[in-house]
Amino acid sequence: MKEKIFIWISLIIVGFMSCEKSEDINLDSIVDTKWKLTQIVDNTGEVSNFPSEIDDFEIIFRKSGKIDLTNLCNYSFGNYSLTNNNSITISDVGQGTEMYCLPDLSMEWENTFINNLVNAATYSLADNILIINCQDYDLVFDFVSAYDSNKGKVL
Repeated sequence: MKEKIFIWISLIIVGFMSCEKSEDINLDSIVDTKWKLTQIVDNTGEVSNFPSEIDDFEIIFRKSGKIDLTNLCNYSFGNYSLTNNNSITISDVGQGTEMYCLPDLSMEWENTFINNLVNAATYSLADNILIINCQDYDLVFDFVSAYDSNKGKVL
């Protein structure tokens, strides 16, 4: 009897482990994906890691060419287009209430993020990391999940 219980528990644990997000997702496009900003790298190569004391900034690239910017205080949407050679254009980033965000660090990161995102030029994907090359900075994102534009939800 103990052996059967052990086998069932083992099967349940293996089943739960297989439901975890795969770290080996092969991404060949940013369409229908969700990403979390982890770093901003300036033109000199200086890296600023995303501060742990504020909410994650995330971006969703919908199949329709729309982006959703989540966890920001003032900006929440926009458009993107992809062309040859991994070129990307981000436009019409919607201004929300233009509120001042607390803590100050959140406001500083939001301004840097948005001001550079609208200057996006190219992007690259490698090992579940998205880098959007902008005029003055590179925005570095970690893959969060796939997104189903048809259902309007993350997978």
